[in-house]
Amino acid sequence: MAEPARVRQLFAGVAPRDVVIALVVTVIGQQEAWFPLVHFSNPVGPQPVVGVSYLVTSLALLWRRVVPLAVLTFICVVQGLQFLMFGAPEGLSTLLPALFAYYAVGRYASTRQFALGTLATLVFMAVHESRDPQYEFSGMEVILWSIALGSGVLGLAFRSAATDKEQLAEHARMLERESDQRELAAATAERDRIAAEMHDIVGHSVSLMVLQLVAAQATLDAGLVEETQLRLEGLEGTARATLDEMRRLVQVLGVDELAPRPGLADVPTLVEGVRGSGVAVDLTIGDSTASVGPGLGLAVYRLVQEALTNVVKHAKPPQGAHIVIEARGGVLTVDVSDRGQEVAGTATSGRGMIGMRERVAAYGGTFTAGPRPDGGFRVQARFPLATGSS
Repeated sequence: MAEPARVRQLFAGVAPRDVVIALVVTVIGQQEAWFPLVHFSNPVGPQPVVGVSYLVTSLALLWRRVVPLAVLTFICVVQGLQFLMFGAPEGLSTLLPALFAYYAVGRYASTRQFALGTLATLVFMAVHESRDPQYEFSGMEVILWSIALGSGVLGLAFRSAATDKEQLAEHARMLERESDQRELAAATAERDRIAAEMHDIVGHSVSLMVLQLVAAQATLDAGLVEETQLRLEGLEGTARATLDEMRRLVQVLGVDELAPRPGLADVPTLVEGVRGSGVAVDLTIGDSTASVGPGLGLAVYRLVQEALTNVVKHAKPPQGAHIVIEARGGVLTVDVSDRGQEVAGTATSGRGMIGMRERVAAYGGTFTAGPRPDGGFRVQARFPLATGSS
């Protein structure tokens, strides 16, 4: 079992094209070693030595991409020793192994290794020319040197192009990841916004319905059938309005133009609904608030809605609330206070309070909430109109 694993490890990284190149160069080398063509090949030295030299240097090209500098060095050393011992033969087999190996150094190795590979190739060619019995400086020799050295430069050019391509691909992947992160952040923000809307709508409406049910039960126990009927009709209206709001959120999911969102002008209607449930609410809206835009208007509406929800839920009994909304000195102030007795242990940092703080902070405002010294609870928000009126 160990032997096949070693073989697989030995040939790991060897591509099919490496096998093809090695086999082609091997065939050419063996032909020149054993059956040289007249006027083209000029073997020098014992045929077995030349044949083995051509064979091992050709097969070394299998690993030209895995360890390019090592393969080039091996080829230069083996054939260089052959040249020094027996002389340098003529033919493709003295050029092709070094040429493919030098190209691989330029294509797959580092810049430092390319410099070392260039030096090894120059020494290899110098040894060949010095030991070639038929050497004479001519145009053909210049062409061969140019081809050999050009192979490494060509590999270097391809490596640079591949690096640029990989950098562009990595940049594209980075942009895609950033886009995915932005989409995720936007989706998370949208979910949080919808969660806040659901809390505001459901919390307020359910609190009103519970209060209306309690009032209806009380009037029914007292035998006031007509008043009970009115309470139940009010309960039905609140339930239908809640269903409409829920349906809008589920279907629209924040597409503003398909369904209008409430604003500052809708606060009186909101207050009337609470009054209809039996809680006395005083509302004062200053005339100077007419310039408040829809975005800030929605924030004010939700703030008042959540504050009234807390009045209904936490003030025992809900003896009433006082609301003042006014703009003065470039600041829009929203003040909601109730006159009930706060239940011991009532949280001031729940989802509703967090939502109110976030809405106010989104418009650069300040938010305070807490028990009043004379009893009850107070919520106050101050919005700078210079940045929040739109």
